Amino acid sequence: MKDNASAILSILSNDNLGFFVLVDLNWNSTHYFTDFGQNVTWGGNTYLSDNPLTSIDNLRYTNVVDRELFKFSVSGLDPAMNAELEAGVTHMPVKIRLLFTVDGVPQTASNQTMLIYDGLVSKVDHKITQEDKINLIECTAPLSDLDATGTLFTTKDGIKSFSNDDTSFDLIAEGSEETSLKWGKA
Repeated sequence: MKDNASAILSILSNDNLGFFVLVDLNWNSTHYFTDFGQNVTWGGNTYLSDNPLTSIDNLRYTNVVDRELFKFSVSGLDPAMNAELEAGVTHMPVKIRLLFTVDGVPQTASNQTMLIYDGLVSKVDHKITQEDKINLIECTAPLSDLDATGTLFTTKDGIKSFSNDDTSFDLIAEGSEETSLKWGKA
């Protein structure tokens, strides 16, 4: 957004303003969906308005780091989408862009869009009722990696698989000598 702030502010100054989303699902097959009332062409792709998308999480504005999961749902009555989900979509990419309309006309210039989510699918649940069948898709939280702890245990030779130039173990190994310990009952 920092590169297109003036274009976005210009759109936001209009009176008859609306918004819609473009959803890129780069799964086993690539799917382009929109919640706009008709197909939208953007970035060389056609985003289909007739799609299995049933809901997308509302946008949130927060003053703290957002660690909440991002969720959307697709119809469980769509055979193509069911086949995708059965083939497995965990860890597959999802991108969602926010676009605006002025007087009902989509503003599709590349500098008039906002990337509001870029992440991976973390979980798929199926909700079946007498009236409907919905697939609930949870995606990774935008900043969920901040909670992750990554521990690395290795040796002087083992670190070479990460970087041949790493010398962090050289001094540790210099003063070390082989040690034999008895294990178990003596």
